[in-house]
Amino acid sequence: MKTTTDPTRLVVHLSRHEYEVMCEDPQWLMTAVLLGADGSALNVMTVSREWLYHAAPQDRHRNGTWESARFAVPVHALARGIVGRNDSRLVSGEAAPHLPVWGWSLAEAAWLS
Repeated sequence: MKTTTDPTRLVVHLSRHEYEVMCEDPQWLMTAVLLGADGSALNVMTVSREWLYHAAPQDRHRNGTWESARFAVPVHALARGIVGRNDSRLVSGEAAPHLPVWGWSLAEAAWLS
């Protein structure tokens, strides 16, 4: 799980170890939680594993590998709630608080519904 208090954009950091676990474990999920000033969850989303896989840096030489990466997650790489394998909803989108968040307009947020 990654948390943020920034409602204007979703930026997450992924370690190389987290990435390798994602590639090996089909049950691995990245959930993003927007926290309010009081520490309550304002929004919960699942980040697409496929998007993370394709967005991750590639090692260019065997003597140099990446150890962590910063991802600005686009709206198309998100699903409302907590979504497991085969699109099974572990926590429904309805349980996730109201949109818009992370700077998206209402029209863009409607895409997630």
